[in-house]
Amino acid sequence: MGVAEIIIACLIVGILLSCCVTCFILYVYHKTSSRLRRASRGRTPKQVQHLPPPPKVDEPPVEVTPPVKTIVKDRESKIDVGHKIAVTEPPTKRPNKLWIDTNKVCPAQSAIAMETDYSAESFLTSMTKDSTNRRRLLQDEFLVLSRTMERRLTRSTDRATRHASANRYSDIVPYDHTLVELNTGDYINASFVQGETDALRWIATQAPIDESESVGQETVSDFWRMVVQYKVDCIVMLGQHQENFEQKCGEYWPANLGKTARYGNVEVKVVCELEERCWVHREFDVYPAAGSSRRGRDDHVKVSHWQYKEWKDNDAPVIPTFLEFLMQVKERRYNSPVVVHCSAGIGRTGVFICTDNVISRFESEGIIDIFSEVNRSRQQRPSMVYTLTQYECIYDTIGEYLRQAKQQQR
Repeated sequence: MGVAEIIIACLIVGILLSCCVTCFILYVYHKTSSRLRRASRGRTPKQVQHLPPPPKVDEPPVEVTPPVKTIVKDRESKIDVGHKIAVTEPPTKRPNKLWIDTNKVCPAQSAIAMETDYSAESFLTSMTKDSTNRRRLLQDEFLVLSRTMERRLTRSTDRATRHASANRYSDIVPYDHTLVELNTGDYINASFVQGETDALRWIATQAPIDESESVGQETVSDFWRMVVQYKVDCIVMLGQHQENFEQKCGEYWPANLGKTARYGNVEVKVVCELEERCWVHREFDVYPAAGSSRRGRDDHVKVSHWQYKEWKDNDAPVIPTFLEFLMQVKERRYNSPVVVHCSAGIGRTGVFICTDNVISRFESEGIIDIFSEVNRSRQQRPSMVYTLTQYECIYDTIGEYLRQAKQQQR
């Protein structure tokens, strides 16, 4: 090899080494910058016994004071001594538009009227809009709900905060005016929520806490005491006992078919179990335990237990399957309040209750108003429908319901 060829080879090797060194320096700079940016955000670690905050909706850092023209009125509800909810405004008087000053919500736009109620055709038409514009519309609605929720949090929760150890999450507590009361005077983290026509259609509650959990005092016995007292004949469980290696719900029924277990002064027996692909339907016999002063034929309760398994916290289910599950429960006309729980009793629970109520209103009035229904549910239990993803889930489920109904009419 000649001298010239050696020099050329050395130059090529030198260039390649220079490129490698440059790439390595850029890589180190990029990783260091990323760490510094993450550190500068000041993220706080997740706190024990607190529900993780919902993902934030994109918004400018300016104060929003919606609505500015037509205000969505709160339909106040309260529980009297007889545990009946009195609505101070007739249920038929609902606003059909929500006016939002979008200069404060979306600076690029002017003030517009946001439609919150739809006919079936107009709702399906809105669902076919560009996905980006549709998501922005739902973000605006959810932002207004969140701001309204912040003002409403001044309502009294004194009774719940006095029993902090009985709350699965310390920041999720029921309002005093809709709190489910037990005859024994004991506290339970549960709220009455109105149905479309029934004042006591729902009881939204947190998942019972069993003795093996370290999040607070045991509440399984109080849960079953509530079921017996209000003669509950249907329980809807949304989720599983454990999700992502985290305990979300205590064990509150016997593990085996035909077995009986005692929880406080209540005995529960599993008499039937039917497993589908995404849910399980069980039948329980529930009655005061042997030796209890309340034991008698009139205190016996038969309870249908519906567990939807394929739905993780802060996520959305498979819409057609979830709708099928909801309609299975809805078609059985239960005579007492339906108990619904997930883990905190607000997110998945809120989606189920609000979706059912929206369908019921559509069946009776031909109107779909998801925003008003979620707003109304949040007057009765804080933070119902906890995340934007869950809010979108209601829209998607109602859209699927209307499409199926339209196909059946052909």
